[in-house]
Amino acid sequence: MVIGDAERLRATMYERATQTNEPARCTGLLPALGLLDGPLALIEVGASAGLCLYPDRYGYDYDGVPVGPAGAVHLRCTTSGAVPVPERLPDVTARIGIDLNPLDPADPDDRAWLRALIWPGPEAAARLARLDAAAGIAGADPAQMLAGDLVDRLPDALDLVPAGCTAVVFHTAVLPYLPRERRAAFLDLVTASPVRWIAQEAPGVVPGTGPEPPGGWGTEFVLSLDGRPLARTAPHGGRIEWLDVA
Repeated sequence: MVIGDAERLRATMYERATQTNEPARCTGLLPALGLLDGPLALIEVGASAGLCLYPDRYGYDYDGVPVGPAGAVHLRCTTSGAVPVPERLPDVTARIGIDLNPLDPADPDDRAWLRALIWPGPEAAARLARLDAAAGIAGADPAQMLAGDLVDRLPDALDLVPAGCTAVVFHTAVLPYLPRERRAAFLDLVTASPVRWIAQEAPGVVPGTGPEPPGGWGTEFVLSLDGRPLARTAPHGGRIEWLDVA
C-alpha cells in the first residue's frame, strides 16, 4: 500500500505534522484541576484537535474509584501514592486551544490524520475507539481554537477568558518541540500571567522537575502545577504516581 500510493503519502507527510491528541492524558490532568477553584477557563497550548479540553465530559475510574458518569469516553487509571482523586468533575465554562495548525475533530480528513498517528500494537484498538469517541464530543461542541505560535497567541487567549473564571493554561508533550529560546519565552510569559499552569512534560523540560532524560523524552512525564512537581504520569495517560508534595 505504501509503495503503491507513494506520491500521496509523500504529499501528506510534507503537509502534516505530528499532532498526537490522546484524551487519556486527562487522567493526569483531572487531579490537578481538582485542586483549583472554579469555574475554570481551560487554555491548552499545542492543542491539536483539542480533545484534552473536555476533561469534564469524560468518565474516569481511578483504581475502582469512579469520577463522573460512564459515558462514551471512560478513562481508567492506575494510581500509587496519595492521589487526590476529585469527588466530582470540574466546572468548565470556556475551552480555548492554541496550535500552529488547529485540527477540526469533526473533519474526516483531520480525524483520519489523528488516527494515523496512533501506532500499531496491543493498545491501538482501544486508543482508536477512544479517539473517535472523544472527537465526537469535541466536534459537537467545538472549542475556541486560535491558530499560531503559543507565545504570540497566549495573550489573545487570555482576552477570551470570561470574567470570574480561573484561567488554566496547560500542555502535554509540547515544550520539547520548541527551540530553547522560544521555550524560555513561553515559560517567562506563563509564569508572569494571571493564570494557573499545569504541565505534563518529560522531566527537566519545566525547571525544577528533575534531570532531563537521555534523548529528551524518557518513559514518563512529570505533572506540575505552577512549576511545582505533583506526580509522575504515563505519556499517554492511564497511570499516575503522586509524589510526596505536602
